[in-house]
Amino acid sequence: HTTRCRDTTSVVITENTTLPTPGITNNTGGATELTCDITTISLTATGGVAYSWDDGVTIVSSIADLSITTPGTYTVTVTDTNGCSDTTSVVITENLEATADITTNTGNNVLTCLIEEIELTASGGNTYSWSTGETTAMIIVNSPGTYTVTVTGINGCNDSTGIIITFEGAPDAPISGGDQSTCEIDPIQTLTAAASVPVGQSITWYDAPAAGNIVADPSWSAVGSVTYYAQASDDATSCISLTRTPVTLEILAAPDAPISGGDQSTCEIDPIQTLTAAASVPAGQSITWYDAPAAGNIVADPSWSAVGSVTYYAQASDDATGCISLTRTPVTLEILAAPDAPISGGDQSTCEIDPIQTLTAAASVPVGQSITWYDAPAAGNIVADPSWSAVGSVTYYAQASDDATSCVSLTRTPVTLEILAAPDAPTGDSEQTFCNSALLAEVTLNGMDLLWYTSPTSFTPLNTNNFVVNGTIYYASQTISGCESNERFAVQTYLDQPEPPQGIANQVFCNSAIVADLTIQGTDILWYDSITSEVPLALDAALIFNNSYYASQTIEGCESQLRFEVSVDILIPQAPSGESLQSTCDLASIEDLEVEGAQIRWYNSLTDGIELDPETQLTNGQTYYASQTISGCESIDRLAITVDLFPCEIKIYNAMSLNGNGQNEFMVIDYVAFYPINTLEIYTRDGNLVYQQNQYGTNGNVFRGIANVSGVVGEGNALPTGSYLYVFQYVDPFREISEVKKGFLTLTSNE
Repeated sequence: HTTRCRDTTSVVITENTTLPTPGITNNTGGATELTCDITTISLTATGGVAYSWDDGVTIVSSIADLSITTPGTYTVTVTDTNGCSDTTSVVITENLEATADITTNTGNNVLTCLIEEIELTASGGNTYSWSTGETTAMIIVNSPGTYTVTVTGINGCNDSTGIIITFEGAPDAPISGGDQSTCEIDPIQTLTAAASVPVGQSITWYDAPAAGNIVADPSWSAVGSVTYYAQASDDATSCISLTRTPVTLEILAAPDAPISGGDQSTCEIDPIQTLTAAASVPAGQSITWYDAPAAGNIVADPSWSAVGSVTYYAQASDDATGCISLTRTPVTLEILAAPDAPISGGDQSTCEIDPIQTLTAAASVPVGQSITWYDAPAAGNIVADPSWSAVGSVTYYAQASDDATSCVSLTRTPVTLEILAAPDAPTGDSEQTFCNSALLAEVTLNGMDLLWYTSPTSFTPLNTNNFVVNGTIYYASQTISGCESNERFAVQTYLDQPEPPQGIANQVFCNSAIVADLTIQGTDILWYDSITSEVPLALDAALIFNNSYYASQTIEGCESQLRFEVSVDILIPQAPSGESLQSTCDLASIEDLEVEGAQIRWYNSLTDGIELDPETQLTNGQTYYASQTISGCESIDRLAITVDLFPCEIKIYNAMSLNGNGQNEFMVIDYVAFYPINTLEIYTRDGNLVYQQNQYGTNGNVFRGIANVSGVVGEGNALPTGSYLYVFQYVDPFREISEVKKGFLTLTSNE
């Protein structure tokens, strides 16, 4: 079986719903009313652990303490530790009012000739303060005016009120013509008091505001013041004003003129100084400066910064009264003009001599001025003797001073004295050689600004543009910094004068030539286009026909002055003449072409080309070009000949007519010139040889009917008319064969 065990526990629940007991502690002596004295009430809540104050509208505090400055109902909610809450309240009121009031014993506020006093009683407070200074509730007044009282209530609050007391019956006090306060003048003025009253009233002047003595003449004419009192009286009732009107007359003393700080007179400086006028017055006074002793203009800045003078006038004024001094104090400012610096007598720079010279500085100033010498442009020391007698330089400074004012010049005039050391003589080569000619200026030495003389002691320098003379000795000095050396250097001069080159005076050239083509005997030849030209011609310059050219030679760097003249002749041969188209035997050579000219040469082109052998056989249609040479000059232009060839065979004409008509007078064999190796024999019909000629047809070797062999007809005799046998043998050089032609020749003779 199963055993079931059990156990129990319990809890006790209690209840604490006890409400807290709220309380309010008044920290302001229990006051619950805000007054003028109590402006804040301090409360503290009690009875719980948490607090919340409200004014019925909003929560005003969440702590126990609360400061209240406005009236109202303030409730605090107090919460205890058990969370239970309860409330309590306090009412705060406010009393900030006080009401002042004034009453009179007469029931009104008017003084009359019968009612001379009125009691004024204040109410509404615990304490009172009157405008008269009294502190009682009731005061007595006997003069018209406004009276005020301030009352203070038990709540500390104040209130004020006032009352106006008037007077009826007595005339009003006179109306013042105004107090008079004026400054003393010279002579002193008279012031008279003035006041006014309505018609029907009169004024009586007194020397006191009440009682006192009547003043018949209320005037004042002395430094100081007086007060007169005007009392009105009614002409009908004889009532007098309750008060007197005071009128004060015052003549304020003029201050003494300022004490001058002294006139100022000084010499001009650079930059120019500023002088300021000075004067003094006692404490409580001020100075105003003017440009005139009376009237004039105010000078805001009584200073002066120019050469010349000015006078300013100091006027004192009393700071309290505004009165000014009867006179003004003059103060003169003067800047005396500094004299101009002396005029320099000029710097002196000279060369040393022996014995050494003495230089003295010089400067000038106008009459009435003096010069003082110094060793510096400013400050420095006075130099009694501004002289110098040594190599080197010194500068003295001249200062002008005005004899009347003692003013000195603003600057000093420098004057430099310098004695320059004499330099040594120049140096160089004592012998110098020149080409052809030289100016003295071309003689070179080591030195500056050379001067040349004819002797070591001569005085007059030579003109350096003079030419030197061969073998002459010249003497040179040098000048450095303007000083000439005392010693002189001797130079002997020599002149090299090459002869001109030599050659042919007339030179002929072919077609064209250049300068380099000219021939001359000499060294380092230069060519010119005139006898005086200075620019050499270029060697490739073209020569001009019929011009002259001039050659110099240079030997050891010296070019000859004289020049050799060469006239130039340029030959320009024309091309040979002839027919440009020529027909000839096909066996002909170039030399067979017909051309008129000298020393013909043949070419295969119009220019340049290859020169052809005159024996060259012609080619049909070919053009050949011929030049001619005259006096060794070949023509540039060439004659062009085109050939037209035809077959070339020996043809012998068999008739001669010796009748003197110039026709058929010799035996003609065509083209025989092409067969120069030949022999012609002529026989009589009987076979007798009468003529024989080798190389027939050349060099004029032709048969003219004259026997040239001895036989039946004597040599040199004319053959008779008749028929003759000829035998012509020749070698054909083109076909390289020998041939013979035979035939009969008919000879007709006039004999």
